[in-house]
Amino acid sequence: MRTQPLGSAAIIVLVVVALAAVFAGQLAPYPPFQNHPDSELLGPNGTYWLGTDRFGRDTLSRTLYGARVSLQVGVVATIVVVIVSMTLGVTSAYLGGVWDYVVGRCIDVVQAIPFLVLLLPMTIIFGRGLYSIGMVLGVLIGLVASRVLRAAAMNVIAQPYIEVAQSTGATHMRILLRHIIPNVAPLVIVIASINIGVVIIAEASLSFLGYGVDQTTNVSWGAMLSADGRRHMVTQPWLFVVPVVSIALVIFSINMFGDALRDKLDPRLRGTR
Repeated sequence: MRTQPLGSAAIIVLVVVALAAVFAGQLAPYPPFQNHPDSELLGPNGTYWLGTDRFGRDTLSRTLYGARVSLQVGVVATIVVVIVSMTLGVTSAYLGGVWDYVVGRCIDVVQAIPFLVLLLPMTIIFGRGLYSIGMVLGVLIGLVASRVLRAAAMNVIAQPYIEVAQSTGATHMRILLRHIIPNVAPLVIVIASINIGVVIIAEASLSFLGYGVDQTTNVSWGAMLSADGRRHMVTQPWLFVVPVVSIALVIFSINMFGDALRDKLDPRLRGTR
């Protein structure tokens, strides 16, 4: 906390958000889909701390349940990003040849198509569940991120100790696990911390457009922006401000935590302020 104050504050914020998501059922004063016909579009007050939407649903309760969707999709997608980017980036750099060419052309195809244009049909094909959206986002982002890891792995492979390990008869798996992956791990942490924010924004964008998670069973911050925040932005600004601040706070905290973790794990930055 002394050397990384922003990272420590980010950890506290993320823990609070995670606890709020896990215990939303106990913390939320009302069910997220419960209508209050006599309380439509009320401002923040003693009964509804963050006001209500056009159906009389409590904004605070919906915000707490919305954290569940964002964090679940973000965690699933980030795990897939790390696995896909690490596997493709490191193996394409180490093996080269046909495998490197095929992976590179697949990445070119993904990067040539606008992200949302590619994402929309894939969510329609694979469904609008939390895990299916997280998997689709993770694979697409992991493909693009693998190019960064490939460049980092190429720099490591060019070092003399890799040649020494190969000349002493070390297996490919040993070289990958002992010499290459540990040296690119700090970059993986940065990629994961950046892309979990990208995933949350992408999920919110999909929900804003109406192609995100099923809104009959889940509450999304992006859907809150689309359904009421956009429509009543001027007259009832809390419907717009609450989800925007929630998204921004979580993404900023994730980025700060990733930077602090990288500084701690990167040998080149260890011991520095």
